[in-house]
Amino acid sequence: MSRADRLAGLLEERDLDSLLVSNLVNVRYLTGFTGSNGACVVSRDERLFLTDSRYVEQAKQQVRDFELLEASRELLGDLAQRLRGRAGFDDAHVSVKAHGLLASKLADAVDLVPAGGLVEQLRAIKDDSELAAMRAATAVADAAYDRLRQDGLSGRTELEVARSIVRFLEDEGADEVSFPPIVAAGAHGALPHAEPRDEEIPHAGDRPARRAPERGLRGRAGGPGGGARGGARRGCLQGGRRARARAGHVGVRDRVRPRSRARGRVGGARGAPARTSSSAAAWAARTTS
Repeated sequence: MSRADRLAGLLEERDLDSLLVSNLVNVRYLTGFTGSNGACVVSRDERLFLTDSRYVEQAKQQVRDFELLEASRELLGDLAQRLRGRAGFDDAHVSVKAHGLLASKLADAVDLVPAGGLVEQLRAIKDDSELAAMRAATAVADAAYDRLRQDGLSGRTELEVARSIVRFLEDEGADEVSFPPIVAAGAHGALPHAEPRDEEIPHAGDRPARRAPERGLRGRAGGPGGGARGGARRGCLQGGRRARARAGHVGVRDRVRPRSRARGRVGGARGAPARTSSSAAAWAARTTS
């Protein structure tokens, strides 16, 4: 059973005749489309995907299980004409302005009702392709830290290290970084979202027992119809022979569109639990700078 078919089954539970899916995270999950302008309508007997002329050829290659329709760049008017009966929309993502425009274009017999969370309900249970993408994303993030351990940190600037992380992730096949790397040394490392500076990371002996960089990383590796974000955070303490390192939480985040913020949680409703990587612990045990 396809994802769209499973979604159609949920419409009956909400007493809906059709559902508008306009959030690009959910559109990609259902259709495989990775462009920036597309939406779909799902009903018990129809699966429609709409996009404008810029993305038609791309959609022909990516979209599956849906009938492809070309629309204007302002999709809402065309989408409104495709909705039937009790038509659900995602009230968590549709703006007030968009809702007003959509409502003004509906046929008289169509009743627009809030129906957020239906696609997310499906996304909470990961299939084999999603699990594989999540494992790949985590592996790329772990490999980036292995490279940092090999290249070292002392004497390099925070900005240089951050840029090297991005280059490594892309060279290893990640689609893009899904969160800017955080590289921060000393007191700067106390900032949860520190921005890398063009300042040199001190050597261990410069200041005894000084707290060295805490390095945050978010990397992404995706597959057809949906990808995954792998995130890892490492911190280390420098201090000569007493240098110690610790491995932080390695999270895996659901990734179905650029800049998605849906996190995987341990035992949570977001789907497969975030994992602590075994290689993270090994990295921490070996790192002293």
